[in-house]
Amino acid sequence: MPLLKINLGTLVVEAYAVAALLFEINIPGTSFLQETPLAKLFVAFLPLILTIIAKHIEGWNLVVLPTLFCSVAIPLAAVTSGLLKIILGFIVSLAVFAHFKTLKTIRIKALFKPTGSFSVGYKQYKGAKSEPIYSVFYPATKTTDKHPIFLPDTDVARKNYELITGPRKFPPRWFYDMTSLFQSKIRLLASIDAPMVSSEVLKEHTQSEKLIPVIFSHGLGGGRHNYSSLVSQLASKGYFVITMDHKEEVKEIILDIDKVAPKYLQTRVQEVRTVIDELSNFSGSIGKLFGNKLNLDMSRLTLMGHSYGGGTAYATASEDERIKNSIMVDPWLKPLEFDRLDKKLSCNVLLIQSGDWNEKYPAGQISVRNTKVMEAQRGNKTGAIYCKIPNSQHNHFSDDILLSGDTIKLFKIIDDADVAEEMYKASIKVFEDYLSVVVRKNQESQSFKDLYEGDSRFPFMIYA
Repeated sequence: MPLLKINLGTLVVEAYAVAALLFEINIPGTSFLQETPLAKLFVAFLPLILTIIAKHIEGWNLVVLPTLFCSVAIPLAAVTSGLLKIILGFIVSLAVFAHFKTLKTIRIKALFKPTGSFSVGYKQYKGAKSEPIYSVFYPATKTTDKHPIFLPDTDVARKNYELITGPRKFPPRWFYDMTSLFQSKIRLLASIDAPMVSSEVLKEHTQSEKLIPVIFSHGLGGGRHNYSSLVSQLASKGYFVITMDHKEEVKEIILDIDKVAPKYLQTRVQEVRTVIDELSNFSGSIGKLFGNKLNLDMSRLTLMGHSYGGGTAYATASEDERIKNSIMVDPWLKPLEFDRLDKKLSCNVLLIQSGDWNEKYPAGQISVRNTKVMEAQRGNKTGAIYCKIPNSQHNHFSDDILLSGDTIKLFKIIDDADVAEEMYKASIKVFEDYLSVVVRKNQESQSFKDLYEGDSRFPFMIYA
């Protein structure tokens, strides 16, 4: 679905209003407007009306800044005359051009459409304050007309705001809420309460009547929907994907990483382990969502995570042998004591490292810690694969790239939004292939590596 269509219409109206009302250029309708005060008034205020409509239908992002200026300035300039009108007309014209450039630059791209055999169902659990919050993306037989929004609640917005501002108090929260409002209008490509696929139909497409559970742990400042393109794709392929929403004070972590980050990492681990407990016990939250209709293959339980979530995936796998596959995407292992990274895990391991994070964040010792983890896996009875992806960046692995890629680029967090989009799409295919070959088919690491033989984007190295 094309995004910001109303805002684009507002830009057209702004340009027309400036030409017809401020400079009185002879274009269609000019004479009528000059002779009809009510029509002139309507055109002058139409950009403001459209801006308000856009707020409720498609939300505001950074484009709203020049839009609001034009919406307010055009009516004021329209009632002036003489030299002042000319000056205001020139200023507003610059604002209209700024609106055009911003709309062209700050793009909001559509989420990736799932390509698997199944529709994607969605359920959310948010129980007592002490219980984990999570969403479930699962294979469904059909879609419904109800779809979850990208920004699920104000707490996720708070975490993201704290990540953006860090120790500073800029921008103010009201500014963040205004320019990120569009996230509450984006609909995920999953259907709320869609009927789950039957075991018989699942077996037709996956050769197994059991659902493989995959738990996903988000990065610092993220939430349960930030990786929806990835998890929706996996659900469309027949996986039962739980996306966690970890309870943490992001600003507290940023202000004292060495002391606070390990504490919240352990909280994350406990939240994941609680969900694992409930996957085997339908009297808990999973049972409340699905009853006893689930047929899960716990022998293939997979834990994935990005950044802080990657560290969560490692820390949990090192404590809980129920995890059979650990996929770490550019893991943040700094919160773990260095000596804890030499444990031989009892699960398959896939560790993906971005090309630049080690250099941009030297205090994190990214390469040293990742290598230590992988060296510890040599000779284990399962598989271990490591890959440092050239030309990739730490922020290339979430939906933020699609919805806010140009904004992230503006703040020099990434180099190119289009490159980031292609990397995100390619990495989703990597994770899908890994789950298919190593997890579902139970084949060895070499079989997965063979799929990417000669592909310079993904120089996989086998450690076990």
